[in-house]
Amino acid sequence: CPATEGIFDYAAAIGGATITAAQCLIDGMCKVAINWSGGWHHAKNVLKEVYQAFNPKAVVLQLGADTIAGDPMCSFNMTPVGIGKCLKYILQWQLATLILGGGGYNLANTARCWTYLTGVILGKTLSSEIPDHEFFTAYGPDYVLEITPSCRPDRNEPHRIQQILNYIKGNLKHVV
Repeated sequence: CPATEGIFDYAAAIGGATITAAQCLIDGMCKVAINWSGGWHHAKNVLKEVYQAFNPKAVVLQLGADTIAGDPMCSFNMTPVGIGKCLKYILQWQLATLILGGGGYNLANTARCWTYLTGVILGKTLSSEIPDHEFFTAYGPDYVLEITPSCRPDRNEPHRIQQILNYIKGNLKHVV
């Protein structure tokens, strides 16, 4: 993230919101807390093994939208539906869950993503149509909630992914 004027105040406000959301979970005021601006750049994978190794009482889940197709970071080619599947997997654990956003530099797609994921959290199916509002034109040319993946080739090599998964699983044996 680039350094800009006011970045310290912005980071302090976001950090404070995350701490407040976590405190609400600790105090039992809610089962799920969301701070879409919290949690900038982290990971997901090997969830079953991590869950079994740590037997957590709560989960912090970071769902950055910079993984979404069309993001200027161009790192991944995800869709909100794909991220939603990961979210549903975590929510089925029925633990106190703090949900953070993170990156997302195509603002319209970030809004689409987090809107879709909020619907998943609430168990609601949302209309595909973007409602008319002040920033409606930013959602063109199709003006719908869905994000279509790009035509990028998938360069993930199955054997390399398996190597990484095996490495992580091996490390988990030494953590607990």
